[in-house]
Amino acid sequence: MNVETFKIIKNSPELSVLSDDMVNLINLLSSGKKMFKNNQKVNNKILKNPKMQLLKDKIENKVNLVLNKLSEMNISNLLSEFLENLGKINKEEYICVQRTFYIKIQADINFAKIYLEFFKIISRIYEQVCNYSSEYFYSLLETKFKADYLGLAIPEEFLFLEEFNDESKRNNHLIILRTMININMLTAPLKTLIDKTLLEQNYHYSDIYFWFQNEELTNEQKEIISKKTINTELPMREKVLLDNLLGKKMVNTQKVETTNSKPIVKKISNDTLKLEIENIVEEYLLLESFDPIVEFIKDSCKDALTKNKFCQYTFIKYFEGSSETCTKVLELMKNLVKKQILFKSNLSRGLLLIHSNWHDLSLDFSTPGKKMKELLLFLKNMGITKSLESLLKEYKIEFVESI
Repeated sequence: MNVETFKIIKNSPELSVLSDDMVNLINLLSSGKKMFKNNQKVNNKILKNPKMQLLKDKIENKVNLVLNKLSEMNISNLLSEFLENLGKINKEEYICVQRTFYIKIQADINFAKIYLEFFKIISRIYEQVCNYSSEYFYSLLETKFKADYLGLAIPEEFLFLEEFNDESKRNNHLIILRTMININMLTAPLKTLIDKTLLEQNYHYSDIYFWFQNEELTNEQKEIISKKTINTELPMREKVLLDNLLGKKMVNTQKVETTNSKPIVKKISNDTLKLEIENIVEEYLLLESFDPIVEFIKDSCKDALTKNKFCQYTFIKYFEGSSETCTKVLELMKNLVKKQILFKSNLSRGLLLIHSNWHDLSLDFSTPGKKMKELLLFLKNMGITKSLESLLKEYKIEFVESI
């Protein structure tokens, strides 16, 4: 894999003809004269220069100011604002722009598509008007991919990428690559190369699952993955994920409980986080080891959304389980809040995620009404009532409404 493989911006047919709006933006950028210096040599050590560091901070702030407002409905308006805010920049400063885009996408991965669509237009403008290449952005993508899956060292100009070395950041990087392929910022053949590299690497097995979880595997790909699962040193979590990818454990038919002679069957979805939470909670219920749960939440549930999901899936264990399981789950959640690993709001929102699909989910729960009332009483005793008012009233539980 080389930089040239990543350079495909000009391959997008929709960018071959500029619209009137784009022409206006280019005029805004150039204002009828050559505003930009395009003969400067790019200095890969710009971030070491204090003056450039100060300038970089200013550029980052200006870029982020616009991206924070970005939506599919206001791209055209914000293009003008972006170019006006940035003003006159040189090649070195454009490197800062590209770096800022990557960091912003990593931080707000749910908005990856809209940020990349915006960057695609911005990069085209700078290429047309100033002859500025976006090679830095594509080199950045290549460097991180090689570091993650080929074990190659990160060059000095990309050392900031070391901050993005945990699993969630690797997965975000894969989301960026896939999104760029989908919107024609990267060519389709690159997808084949990514597939091959991920399957052949032996650094991060869970990333194989993340990349292929929604794809139809070829027989050759299945064979490669199957050989990896034979590895006796493969951690249980990675083995479960790869087996799930192969379809070996799509449904666990072990009978959990019986209600009216109907077995409750646990379905394992293709949601990576769901699988991971189920595995770690199952381990806790078996061994009652608190530290691995804490470590998992710190590593894999770093934002409010994923913490809410952790509570959602853990409460599902509560509703599915025996009275002993229920006691263990409640004790676990109490300790996690006490240690401030989770917040009270995470528990209430996790329960609300379940209740939003209560009609379907409760069909698989044992004595769902009784367990719901007991759970609500548990939360009330912990001082957790905010956002649960309607549920508390529904189950006739008295509480003091917050003002």
